[in-house]
Amino acid sequence: MENTQRVGLATNPRSEEILLIYTGGTIGGVVRDSDEAVDSDRTAKKFEEAARAKLPKWTHSIKWRVSCPFRKLSENMVPADWVKLAQSIDEGIRTGVRGIVIAHGTDTLTYSAAAISIMLQNPPIPIVFTGANEPLESDKTDAVQNLSHALFLASSCKYKGVFVSFAGAPNARSIIVLGTRARKDASRHDRNYFQPAFGEIAGEIVTPRFFGTPKLSMDSTVINAVFSQNESLYKPVIGVNSEAALFYAYPGFPKETLKLTVQAGIKGVVLAAYGSGTLCVDGDGDLSSIIREITSSKVPVFITSQNRAKISFKSYGSAVKLEMIGCIALGQMLPEVALVKLMWSLAHSKTYDETVLMMTTPVTGDC
Repeated sequence: MENTQRVGLATNPRSEEILLIYTGGTIGGVVRDSDEAVDSDRTAKKFEEAARAKLPKWTHSIKWRVSCPFRKLSENMVPADWVKLAQSIDEGIRTGVRGIVIAHGTDTLTYSAAAISIMLQNPPIPIVFTGANEPLESDKTDAVQNLSHALFLASSCKYKGVFVSFAGAPNARSIIVLGTRARKDASRHDRNYFQPAFGEIAGEIVTPRFFGTPKLSMDSTVINAVFSQNESLYKPVIGVNSEAALFYAYPGFPKETLKLTVQAGIKGVVLAAYGSGTLCVDGDGDLSSIIREITSSKVPVFITSQNRAKISFKSYGSAVKLEMIGCIALGQMLPEVALVKLMWSLAHSKTYDETVLMMTTPVTGDC
């Protein structure tokens, strides 16, 4: 029988406190009276005041404080912000906090969650990303449910790792997804927009009917497949080099785009291919010659799937050709995760071979 008590267990913290890192976004948004559009967000102090006033009574037993390394709508975030966020989280871990919650805008939340999963390997505590569809100040906000459940998961001190926790509506259950498997699906009618791109959810949080303490259930199989049980392996490797590019293949993709990108100084490319790893390598749209030229110049080209499939260079003739001209398969790694990992790899490698090795060596949570 599976021992759910030993899988992904966190270390004992030196503090009962939760660090709530506020980065701005809709969760702390300011709504214009004219059309209810969010065009700015509250200061960290105002956000904390609103949260403490609105969170349910059962959260009063959770000790938490707010930190704000930067504040911006997430669509305005850049890779340098991931570094600032990683440094803030690492500082919190080193001071012995019980868990960490990141209140983040939803547009680029998955990129940030991937970046933290890669830069802070084997975290010894739960690191939980959440956001909101409606600002905390709104009468129909989901921020209260999202934030209180994220604090509950972070304070449980039972499971370690990087997670996305999101309910999306008042009184709804929160879905918990591994940080590198979450994707935003804004078409869902239940507004629980963050779901696993592949595999199962890592867990869920359900608040009882009469608003008592929530119930947390986690899938130890999913967590154990990604996060080590060895509590001594926490390894912060912080830094990114944004000289990387991600392209999604499509019929008629202009091959000169790749060449011009590399000429502009890009040091590595991720191509999100069709299916399990096919691209146009014949006829008018043939990309093989330009890809061969790029790889021959020691700029790595990595292949992932835009269809969430596992890349295989043995399935089709065009995929076999991609391997022959120097492309490197990334298994089932999501395109956005591959881009983040490439930026990270470029920051910590000096040669082509080192970059390829870092990209193809698993780190906690990268796929």
